[in-house]
Amino acid sequence: MELLENNLYFSRPQYLFLASEARSGSTYFANTIEYSLHETMGGHFWDLSKEKFANSRLATFNPLETAESIYLNPHGFRCSKLLANEISVLFRHAVKCSALSDIMFGSNTYWIIVRRRNRIRQAISQACAIKSGVYHFYDEVENAPDFNMEISDAEIMESLNMIAFSDIYLENLPLILNKSVTVFYEDFMQDKKSCIENVFIALGLPYGKNLKLTIPPLKRTNSIRKEQAECSFLKYFLNSYGISEGSPIHKG
Repeated sequence: MELLENNLYFSRPQYLFLASEARSGSTYFANTIEYSLHETMGGHFWDLSKEKFANSRLATFNPLETAESIYLNPHGFRCSKLLANEISVLFRHAVKCSALSDIMFGSNTYWIIVRRRNRIRQAISQACAIKSGVYHFYDEVENAPDFNMEISDAEIMESLNMIAFSDIYLENLPLILNKSVTVFYEDFMQDKKSCIENVFIALGLPYGKNLKLTIPPLKRTNSIRKEQAECSFLKYFLNSYGISEGSPIHKG
């Protein structure tokens, strides 16, 4: 067994996974945890915002090999972020592999699930990211490729359909997990420090104690355009939901 930095012995690595859907605010949330833990205790949880299983749908993908190759930090943890569709692939693999099942759903594994209450804002953000190709931005906001981008109601609706199914998946994910806690992005934005501390308390982990909140350099972009798109889409959605474009009602 390996003696780790916090003087605890672990017979095997522990895993900390962050489950989410695109544009849920999960990267900003994970970055805030990473920077805050590093400032508070020199923590090495930098992989929590990285999608280590992004290639899960490739035929050559080996999920067990990937899980075991994630950096083992000095606190005994391997970390990764996973999107909903990646988790479903891993679940199917885990049914056939007890070692992977233990890693994903065992007693040494902790899950943080990040969701958004406002699915429409999430859909607008995703539609904008898909159109611009920019998912995370660290430069000045006015330099962002999506700064003045226009988003159509149809593009938002397409993203909303994808997000709705993913969010239903995340809502029910705790049913198959051993140790998990769900966080809503809106709650996190209201009180970042307390939210992170409560996450670690809920998981039974000590790392949130005396947390020094440290804000990462990730930038929000296109805020005004997104607010305009939300108003436009809500009007369209409330008037047009369930009406096909060719129907007399739609034309009227």
